[in-house]
Amino acid sequence: MMPSSPKGRPLFSHGLGTLIWCVFLLVSLPGSNRSISAQDAVAGWLESKGLDRLRMSRLEEMLASSRVEEEQDVLIGQLIELYVRGFDSGLSDEERSRLEERGRRLLKGLKIKTGDPLRLVLLRSRYALAESDCLEIRLQRLDSVDRESMIARLDALAFELGELRLRLEKRNESQKKKLGRTRGIDAELLSRDTVTIDVMLGQATYLEAWVRAYLGWLTNSSEDSALSQRLFGTLFDTGDTYPEPDALSVDRRSYDWYAWSIIGTAFARSLTDSMPTLESWLDLLMEETAAERPRTWLPFWRIALALDLRDFRTAARVLSESPDDATSEMLRLASVVALQASDDPEAAALSRMAVDMLASRGDFRLISELSERFGLPDVKEGFLLRFVGAWQLMRDAEVRSAEGDEGGARQLNRKALAEMIAAERQPDATAFPELRLELLRMRGLCHRLIGDHLAAGEDYLAASEAAGGRDAGDLLWSSIQSFLEHERTAQVGLDQVRLRMDLLDRFLMLHPSHPRVSRARLLRMEDATDPTIDDALALLALAEDDEFADVSRKKALRILYRLFKSGQGATSVDAGRIFLDRVSMPTFSPGMTEDEIDASLLEALRILSVSLAERTRDRGIALALMEAIDDARERGMPIPERHRGQLGSRRVEVLLLPPLEIEDILEAIDEFTGGEGIESDPFTRRSLKIILATCESLLEEEPLDSPLVPVSIDAVRRAGAGLIGSKPLEADLTESDQWLILRAMALAERIAHERSRDFDAGEMGFALYDALVRSRPNDSRALHGLVRVAEATGRLEDAVNAQRVLLSGASPGTDIFFERKNRFLELLTRHDPKRARKVLDQHVALYPEYGPGAWGVALRTLHESLQGESQ
Repeated sequence: MMPSSPKGRPLFSHGLGTLIWCVFLLVSLPGSNRSISAQDAVAGWLESKGLDRLRMSRLEEMLASSRVEEEQDVLIGQLIELYVRGFDSGLSDEERSRLEERGRRLLKGLKIKTGDPLRLVLLRSRYALAESDCLEIRLQRLDSVDRESMIARLDALAFELGELRLRLEKRNESQKKKLGRTRGIDAELLSRDTVTIDVMLGQATYLEAWVRAYLGWLTNSSEDSALSQRLFGTLFDTGDTYPEPDALSVDRRSYDWYAWSIIGTAFARSLTDSMPTLESWLDLLMEETAAERPRTWLPFWRIALALDLRDFRTAARVLSESPDDATSEMLRLASVVALQASDDPEAAALSRMAVDMLASRGDFRLISELSERFGLPDVKEGFLLRFVGAWQLMRDAEVRSAEGDEGGARQLNRKALAEMIAAERQPDATAFPELRLELLRMRGLCHRLIGDHLAAGEDYLAASEAAGGRDAGDLLWSSIQSFLEHERTAQVGLDQVRLRMDLLDRFLMLHPSHPRVSRARLLRMEDATDPTIDDALALLALAEDDEFADVSRKKALRILYRLFKSGQGATSVDAGRIFLDRVSMPTFSPGMTEDEIDASLLEALRILSVSLAERTRDRGIALALMEAIDDARERGMPIPERHRGQLGSRRVEVLLLPPLEIEDILEAIDEFTGGEGIESDPFTRRSLKIILATCESLLEEEPLDSPLVPVSIDAVRRAGAGLIGSKPLEADLTESDQWLILRAMALAERIAHERSRDFDAGEMGFALYDALVRSRPNDSRALHGLVRVAEATGRLEDAVNAQRVLLSGASPGTDIFFERKNRFLELLTRHDPKRARKVLDQHVALYPEYGPGAWGVALRTLHESLQGESQ
């Protein structure tokens, strides 16, 4: 952002500003006297008199007639100085437009290379105007038509800057190569020319980065945002495409362009990052050694980015931390954005703060505009006397109540309420924002004392939103209590009940240390449909001697179990672990009634569900519980029919808990194969799938000579046969379950072939993997398996084709890419050495070093061996 000119347009000095341009002008005129070379006496006299426009015309005439490239460069340099000075002189829009058109006409007669310095000046001018208009859009001074035209302007500007940047990058690279081969005076001149291109490239990169950032903001384009970040990253020169804040130079932050690039990076990242991340960038400029001008704009950018992210709390913090430094642009921005999100309590608080600050500064023009556009009340008068009168009436009512005159006290409170309503209607009511909170508190108390609990709740709620700290919690609790009393004494609708529930949630979230928080949690439990872990812990926190302790504990455990089953991520894990920590183990004995057995088994199955889940596994609890059930069953306790299937399935899970023994696998598989009705018994199928998954993992992890491997192969074959039955290989492979079953069976056959070179196992493994890949052509596990079994069974062409698919799925240049490329070329070398050599020739053209580390060495060795064979 830039300081504005008296006419409202930004000065031509953003970022890589006047100092850089002076350097550019000096180094762009090698071996020439900048003041008099290539200009005649007329131009020199005009320069001495400061007649820039006339001198510009004279130099343009000379440039049009010149055919010497060196002379043209000098004239261009002198014209650039005049254009920079012109654009930096506070031109009107019409004058700026005419000057830009003049420059564009001049460019038409110049070679691209000769005209690029002037082209960059003109693009910089267009950017300055665009940036100013983007500020107007941000401050909502321009309508949507202007916003759309701005996007089109920025698109065109980004395209032209991108073309210029790429052109300068090529020239820069070429110049530096020439410089390495040049000596003497030619090298000195070439060096100065290289510096010129460096400066121009930096300016073009900088401008395009800002343009892309604005495009990303206006169009929500992640592509423009990412490109902007990459361009700024180039300017930071840390060696990283997307550098982190701590990698940036401390010393360079004193340069305007570097500091503005830091702000620009935060702006560009605002599309994807959170406010704390953006502030970590802005905080880099908090040091006094940072460039002064960008540093003075930090508060504005903090507010702007916070509002872009709808982080109204951060925006309010910025305003409250330094209210005296808040500019009118900051206050306007905070007001217009927050007022349009008035349903958000934090936005409402921010809008109040910003409008109050504007009012305190007497900015009635802006407040009037805000009122007209967003519905703010007009400035009011006569508030204070009525407010004090209401306060006095309430004190008198308190005295009457203490004396036992409840009727008289109620009457005085009604009068006080009328005074407060009248006070709010006074023309100057908004001139006393500091009394607004007290007014709401008093009004809520009056409504409660006269029995209007609904109005009291609304008043306390409004007061809580205007207050802070402990006051906010007390007022919110008063609002909840008033609404509860209204529900008890009147017929209320569902919306009113939902409001009170929402307020309880807000109270628990915003005021977790409030003395009433435990009571609030218990209230919330009465009507909560989606209780949380904190709600459960609050119920578990009741003292053991509390009359509701047992009921609360059971309810808390039900909440935790439900959250474990239906929750996501950490919520599910935490709920499960707390459940296991707090639950009591059910007891079993032969003398229990059927209802008692049923209740204990249901609780046991819930505990087994949690203790056997991978994310909350507790082997000790699961083993102890299953042993207790089996012991009671052996002593005569009957297991109800409805629980037998699920209990048997859980027993298989317990058997297969690590560390596994051969006997565990044999016992599990013997119990569930060879029976009838597998297809229709969900618990038997579940048990077989558990066996299948467990043995599949063992086959992937155990060495071939492990005694667990042959047992696992047999278990997979038997479980797979039980699950698939007589279905053909490719039947129902669109179903995920069938596909996963075949994958485990394919692995077992492949491992069996690798262990003993069993021909039938190899053929079956190939058939299974082939079916899997045809069903899911890009599944990497199936493809890896197909490569291995095809290679092992002599089907090199199939192995090569499968490895080619794997290779196409890897991102070029990554480790996995080089690993898969090496494997592909090893197979191809055995299958078709000539083709392999051609592929390696292409590879080395793209990767002269072949690749990183061991993969590069392997590829190079393979290439050399093929080249040796061809000679």
